[in-house]
Amino acid sequence: MTRRPLSMNFKRYLVPVVLLIVIFFATDYVLVRTIRNYYLAILEAQLTSIGQIYSHSLAKGGEAYLLINSLLEEKLLGAGKTVASQLNGISDTALESLADMLGVDEILVYNPEGVIEYATNPRHIGWQTHPGHPTYDFLTGDAETFVGDVRLDSVTHEYYKYGYVRAYNGYIIQVGEQADDVHRALGRCPGRDVRPGGPWPPRF
Repeated sequence: MTRRPLSMNFKRYLVPVVLLIVIFFATDYVLVRTIRNYYLAILEAQLTSIGQIYSHSLAKGGEAYLLINSLLEEKLLGAGKTVASQLNGISDTALESLADMLGVDEILVYNPEGVIEYATNPRHIGWQTHPGHPTYDFLTGDAETFVGDVRLDSVTHEYYKYGYVRAYNGYIIQVGEQADDVHRALGRCPGRDVRPGGPWPPRF
Protein backbone atom coordinates (compact mmCIF):
# COMPACT_ATOMS: atom_id res chain seq x y z
CA MET A 1 0.00 0.00 0.00
CA THR A 2 1.34 3.36 -1.09
CA ARG A 3 1.27 6.10 1.60
CA ARG A 4 0.47 9.65 0.44
CA PRO A 5 3.09 12.24 1.15
CA LEU A 6 2.48 14.30 4.32
CA SER A 7 2.64 17.55 2.36
CA MET A 8 -0.29 16.49 0.20
CA ASN A 9 -2.40 15.67 3.24
CA PHE A 10 -1.52 19.02 4.78
CA LYS A 11 -2.47 20.92 1.62
CA ARG A 12 -5.71 19.00 1.48
CA TYR A 13 -6.84 20.40 4.83
CA LEU A 14 -5.13 23.78 4.63
CA VAL A 15 -7.56 25.37 2.21
CA PRO A 16 -10.73 24.50 4.21
CA VAL A 17 -9.09 25.67 7.43
CA VAL A 18 -8.06 28.97 5.85
CA LEU A 19 -11.57 29.39 4.44
CA LEU A 20 -13.07 28.73 7.86
CA ILE A 21 -10.77 31.29 9.44
CA VAL A 22 -11.63 33.88 6.78
CA ILE A 23 -15.36 33.18 7.19
CA PHE A 24 -15.02 33.42 10.97
CA PHE A 25 -13.29 36.80 10.90
CA ALA A 26 -15.63 38.13 8.21
CA THR A 27 -18.66 37.03 10.22
CA ASP A 28 -17.15 38.49 13.37
CA TYR A 29 -16.46 41.81 11.61
CA VAL A 30 -20.00 42.00 10.22
CA LEU A 31 -21.47 41.10 13.62
CA VAL A 32 -19.39 43.73 15.44
CA ARG A 33 -20.31 46.37 12.87
CA THR A 34 -23.98 45.45 13.12
CA ILE A 35 -23.98 45.62 16.92
CA ARG A 36 -22.01 48.89 16.85
CA ASN A 37 -24.39 50.50 14.36
CA TYR A 38 -27.38 49.28 16.37
CA TYR A 39 -26.18 50.86 19.60
CA LEU A 40 -25.07 54.03 17.82
CA ALA A 41 -28.60 54.34 16.42
CA ILE A 42 -30.05 53.89 19.91
CA LEU A 43 -27.63 56.48 21.34
CA GLU A 44 -28.45 58.95 18.58
CA ALA A 45 -32.18 58.51 19.20
CA GLN A 46 -31.68 59.03 22.94
CA LEU A 47 -29.56 62.15 22.40
CA THR A 48 -32.17 63.53 20.01
CA SER A 49 -34.89 62.89 22.59
CA ILE A 50 -32.83 64.52 25.35
CA GLY A 51 -32.16 67.52 23.11
CA GLN A 52 -35.85 67.91 22.38
CA ILE A 53 -36.71 67.69 26.07
CA TYR A 54 -34.02 70.25 26.96
CA SER A 55 -35.16 72.61 24.20
CA HIS A 56 -38.73 72.29 25.46
CA SER A 57 -37.51 72.97 29.00
CA LEU A 58 -35.64 76.09 27.86
CA ALA A 59 -38.71 77.31 25.97
CA LYS A 60 -40.90 76.80 29.02
CA GLY A 61 -38.21 78.40 31.18
CA GLY A 62 -38.20 81.43 28.90
CA GLU A 63 -41.98 81.71 29.16
CA ALA A 64 -41.79 81.40 32.95
CA TYR A 65 -39.05 84.05 33.08
CA LEU A 66 -41.16 86.51 31.09
CA LEU A 67 -44.22 85.76 33.21
CA ILE A 68 -42.41 86.20 36.54
CA ASN A 69 -40.68 89.36 35.34
CA SER A 70 -44.03 90.74 34.18
CA LEU A 71 -45.56 89.99 37.59
CA LEU A 72 -42.66 91.75 39.33
CA GLU A 73 -43.16 94.80 37.15
CA GLU A 74 -46.90 94.81 37.84
CA LYS A 75 -46.16 94.58 41.55
CA LEU A 76 -43.83 97.61 41.43
CA LEU A 77 -46.23 99.69 39.36
CA GLY A 78 -49.22 98.64 41.46
CA ALA A 79 -47.42 99.73 44.62
CA GLY A 80 -46.42 103.01 43.00
CA LYS A 81 -50.00 103.76 41.95
CA THR A 82 -51.22 102.99 45.46
CA VAL A 83 -48.74 105.47 46.95
CA ALA A 84 -49.61 108.06 44.28
CA SER A 85 -53.27 107.86 45.27
CA GLN A 86 -52.41 108.57 48.92
CA LEU A 87 -49.98 111.48 48.59
CA ASN A 88 -52.17 113.83 50.60
CA GLY A 89 -50.81 113.78 54.12
CA ILE A 90 -47.98 111.39 53.21
CA SER A 91 -45.05 110.98 55.61
CA ASP A 92 -41.96 108.83 55.97
CA THR A 93 -43.72 106.73 58.58
CA ALA A 94 -46.72 106.27 56.29
CA LEU A 95 -44.37 105.19 53.48
CA GLU A 96 -42.80 102.55 55.72
CA SER A 97 -46.23 101.17 56.56
CA LEU A 98 -47.21 101.14 52.88
CA ALA A 99 -43.97 99.36 51.94
CA ASP A 100 -44.69 96.64 54.49
CA MET A 101 -48.29 96.32 53.38
CA LEU A 102 -47.42 96.21 49.66
CA GLY A 103 -44.45 93.89 50.11
CA VAL A 104 -41.81 96.15 48.53
CA ASP A 105 -38.37 97.09 49.83
CA GLU A 106 -38.17 100.79 49.07
CA ILE A 107 -40.42 103.75 48.26
CA LEU A 108 -39.16 107.21 47.27
CA VAL A 109 -41.27 110.29 46.56
CA TYR A 110 -39.78 113.02 44.34
CA ASN A 111 -41.20 116.54 44.04
CA PRO A 112 -41.58 118.11 40.57
CA GLU A 113 -38.01 119.47 40.85
CA GLY A 114 -36.61 115.97 41.21
CA VAL A 115 -35.76 116.19 44.92
CA ILE A 116 -36.67 113.30 47.23
CA GLU A 117 -39.06 114.63 49.90
CA TYR A 118 -40.18 111.34 51.46
CA ALA A 119 -38.51 107.94 51.66
CA THR A 120 -38.58 104.68 53.56
CA ASN A 121 -34.81 105.11 54.00
CA PRO A 122 -33.98 108.55 55.48
CA ARG A 123 -30.60 108.54 53.73
CA HIS A 124 -32.40 109.33 50.47
CA ILE A 125 -34.19 112.45 51.68
CA GLY A 126 -32.86 115.60 49.99
CA TRP A 127 -31.11 113.76 47.17
CA GLN A 128 -31.80 115.31 43.75
CA THR A 129 -31.81 113.54 40.42
CA HIS A 130 -29.76 114.85 37.51
CA PRO A 131 -29.45 114.52 33.72
CA GLY A 132 -28.44 111.01 32.71
CA HIS A 133 -30.15 109.40 35.69
CA PRO A 134 -33.12 107.08 34.95
CA THR A 135 -35.34 109.03 37.34
CA TYR A 136 -34.48 112.30 35.57
CA ASP A 137 -35.31 110.75 32.21
CA PHE A 138 -38.70 109.67 33.56
CA LEU A 139 -39.30 113.02 35.31
CA THR A 140 -38.69 114.99 32.11
CA GLY A 141 -40.43 112.49 29.83
CA ASP A 142 -44.08 111.88 28.98
CA ALA A 143 -44.55 108.30 30.19
CA GLU A 144 -46.96 107.69 33.06
CA THR A 145 -45.16 104.55 34.23
CA PHE A 146 -41.80 102.89 33.69
CA VAL A 147 -39.90 99.85 35.01
CA GLY A 148 -36.13 99.73 34.60
CA ASP A 149 -33.53 97.00 34.78
CA VAL A 150 -31.74 96.09 38.00
CA ARG A 151 -29.18 98.81 38.82
CA LEU A 152 -27.16 100.29 41.65
CA ASP A 153 -28.94 102.76 43.89
CA SER A 154 -27.15 106.12 43.78
CA VAL A 155 -27.28 106.58 47.57
CA THR A 156 -27.04 103.14 49.17
CA HIS A 157 -25.04 101.56 46.30
CA GLU A 158 -27.19 98.45 46.55
CA TYR A 159 -28.85 96.73 43.60
CA TYR A 160 -32.57 97.29 43.04
CA LYS A 161 -35.16 96.88 40.34
CA TYR A 162 -37.18 100.10 40.22
CA GLY A 163 -40.60 101.04 38.96
CA TYR A 164 -41.77 104.63 38.45
CA VAL A 165 -45.24 106.16 38.55
CA ARG A 166 -46.19 109.76 37.77
CA ALA A 167 -48.65 111.27 40.28
CA TYR A 168 -51.38 113.79 39.42
CA ASN A 169 -49.49 116.74 40.98
CA GLY A 170 -46.19 116.24 39.16
CA TYR A 171 -44.64 114.14 41.92
CA ILE A 172 -42.81 110.94 41.02
CA ILE A 173 -43.13 107.70 42.96
CA GLN A 174 -40.18 105.31 42.77
CA VAL A 175 -40.69 101.80 44.14
CA GLY A 176 -37.82 99.34 44.52
CA GLU A 177 -37.38 95.60 44.93
CA GLN A 178 -33.98 94.40 46.16
CA ALA A 179 -31.97 92.46 43.59
CA ASP A 180 -31.72 89.38 45.84
CA ASP A 181 -35.51 89.07 45.78
CA VAL A 182 -35.53 89.50 42.01
CA HIS A 183 -32.87 86.80 41.65
CA ARG A 184 -34.77 84.38 43.85
CA ALA A 185 -37.84 84.79 41.67
CA LEU A 186 -36.20 84.78 38.24
CA GLY A 187 -33.42 82.32 39.10
CA ARG A 188 -35.88 79.41 39.25
CA CYS A 189 -36.28 79.52 35.48
CA PRO A 190 -34.24 76.95 33.46
CA GLY A 191 -31.46 78.44 31.36
CA ARG A 192 -31.45 81.73 33.24
CA ASP A 193 -28.29 82.70 35.07
CA VAL A 194 -29.28 85.66 37.23
CA ARG A 195 -26.99 85.00 40.16
CA PRO A 196 -25.62 87.94 42.16
CA GLY A 197 -22.16 88.95 41.09
CA GLY A 198 -22.84 88.70 37.38
CA PRO A 199 -22.61 91.60 34.94
CA TRP A 200 -24.79 94.49 35.99
CA PRO A 201 -25.94 97.67 34.31
CA PRO A 202 -23.74 100.66 35.19
CA ARG A 203 -24.51 102.74 38.25
CA PHE A 204 -26.06 106.18 37.71
